[in-house]
Amino acid sequence: MRALPHKIKTFQKEFSLLPGYAFSMRIFWLVALLAALIVGSLIFNAINTIVLKSQTYSHLPYVSLGFEFFVLVPSFLQVICEVDQQRCKRLYPQVRPASFRAAVTMINRAKYERIEALFGPQESLEKLAKSLIEEWKWRREIQLNAGETDVQKARKFFRLPSSSNLATYLAGVLAIVAGVVVALIDKDNFYQGLPNLWDSFEFWYGALFKLIVVPIAICIIPLAAIWSSIKAIGRILAENMDDDFLSQPKFYSFIKELLELADRKERRLLLKTTGRAYWSIRLLTAPIHEVPNIYRNVRRSKRLAKLRKVKKSKALSG
Repeated sequence: MRALPHKIKTFQKEFSLLPGYAFSMRIFWLVALLAALIVGSLIFNAINTIVLKSQTYSHLPYVSLGFEFFVLVPSFLQVICEVDQQRCKRLYPQVRPASFRAAVTMINRAKYERIEALFGPQESLEKLAKSLIEEWKWRREIQLNAGETDVQKARKFFRLPSSSNLATYLAGVLAIVAGVVVALIDKDNFYQGLPNLWDSFEFWYGALFKLIVVPIAICIIPLAAIWSSIKAIGRILAENMDDDFLSQPKFYSFIKELLELADRKERRLLLKTTGRAYWSIRLLTAPIHEVPNIYRNVRRSKRLAKLRKVKKSKALSG
């Protein structure tokens, strides 16, 4: 019962999204600094607005939102591309991929080779995934029938909630606060203030939008990444402390990767979405001086696609 977790953990360690050498890359720390500055700007704006009663930096959340979508996301894609380039250099020192698509192809080939080295020659990756799921469920059933220890039950009690449950808890707390506020409103003062209700509503609506809605919209991606990272760190610590332990999310992430590798073997018939994603990533991650050349390649690719479509229609009509 130890062989399967060891094989999966070995594979995932070799092909992790952010390996250890990613932390030595300058662009990684620049992206981390940018994310910290975005979150810090929101904290600074909240303190400046609530504590100091100042509206000097009320535009800061909108600037942070723009930086998140137009700078942080492309920078993260750049980190992934740089990691793939470094991984290719380590796997195939004699070959240097020309683009990130070539790097992904080389990494997929290395994954096929590593899977066959760990699990033996495979006729189909889908069959391998199904057999691993059956074996995993069989082992889980044995563990459940054997009964859980008190230590395992106590550990589940202190487990961190998921992101969706956390959002539900937050909404429940806000609902309780709103109910308390409504219950404490004095009816006489409320009816006397009805003529000025619209002005008060407009003021509080604007304050709520600036102080709560926009910051939550900006923080949703960094906070989700931070929360997922905290949970992942907990699983990683548990897996590093016990070589025989493999968490269920780790196992099914490996199964998902097997299915994705199997899908990549099939030829795609519709390439519009793939083409848009490819050229968008090239434009967002390329150096500024290479952007005109990439844009010309985009136009050339569109012309070639139109020519192929015309030739195909002529061949079908003829």
